[in-house]
Amino acid sequence: MKLEEIYKKADSVDGLEGMTVNERLYASGLIELFDNSMKHNKGFAKVILQALKVDDKSINSIVGIKEKSNSTLTPWDFDNESPTAFSSNGKDRIIFEDLHEIAMGAPLTGKAFWINSNNEKSLINQSCGVPPIWNREGNKCAIPIWTKKLFKGTVQKIGVVDIENKELIVFRKAFEVIELNVFHGNVIQFINSPIHKPKTLIFNLKKEKIDYKTEMKN
Repeated sequence: MKLEEIYKKADSVDGLEGMTVNERLYASGLIELFDNSMKHNKGFAKVILQALKVDDKSINSIVGIKEKSNSTLTPWDFDNESPTAFSSNGKDRIIFEDLHEIAMGAPLTGKAFWINSNNEKSLINQSCGVPPIWNREGNKCAIPIWTKKLFKGTVQKIGVVDIENKELIVFRKAFEVIELNVFHGNVIQFINSPIHKPKTLIFNLKKEKIDYKTEMKN
C-alpha cells in the first residue's frame, strides 16, 4: 500500500483523538498492514501510527524504539552501528568515514561506503548526509547527497544505492536538509528542513527526474 493511501485511510476516520490505538487501526482498515509491518518493517509501522496521529511516546513504546536511540536517526547525530545502516536482510550495510559538520552546528557529511555480503567495500559518494534508510527488500538504500547549487549554496539531493545494478542514482530535485523516514516500494517519505520549517514530503522514484548515475566498484 502506498503512503498516500495510508494517510487517506487515516484521514477518513472521524474522532481519532478519542480512540485507542487499536480502535484507530481497525477503524481505518490498517490493522493487517500494521501487524505485518511490525514483523518485517518497524519503520513502516511507525509511519502508520503517525498517520493515525498517535503521540510519539506511545509510538516508541509500541514499536519498541528507545527514546535515547532517536539521536542516532537525525542528520546531526549518527554512528555506523545504527540499525538504519544495515539492510533488512542483513547482507549489506552502509558505513561512513570522516563524519563531520558541514558547517558549525550544521548536519553531518562524510564519505559513505557500501559493504556487501562478501565484506567488499565500494565508495558511494565523497559527501553524503545521514541517516541512510533501506527498503524492505534490502536491495536499495536511500541516502542524502550533499551538493552545491548556483544561488542556493549547499543543498541535498536524494541518492539511491541500487545493490543489484551496483550503481548510485542521484535525483535532480534539491532540498535543504533531508531526514529520511521510510523507503517502501518506489516511494520515500522524508522531512525537509527538520529544524527550520519542517515539512513531510513524499518522493516517488518513478516520477522524479534523475540527475546522474555512477557505477560503484568493489
